[in-house]
Amino acid sequence: SVAFDFGAEITFPIDASFSTGLLMNASQIIGISFITLTSLILDKYPEDARICFAILAIASALGLIASFLVVPDLRRFKSERL
Repeated sequence: SVAFDFGAEITFPIDASFSTGLLMNASQIIGISFITLTSLILDKYPEDARICFAILAIASALGLIASFLVVPDLRRFKSERL
């Protein structure tokens, strides 16, 4: 919920439902990609799930780092203050 509100905030002139829909679609595509990738890895190496855990941990760490690099330009908040 906070991520969707923040996404709507930084894409202000665009309708909030549109930006929320894009965020949801992007998360679905990323989720499907990770499921497919880990399924392929587990099919090839069924006894070693640590590879999948490592991939997901690295992806989570990269996402956390990327979230700190976002510059919050609060356009809707600024326009409502005027």
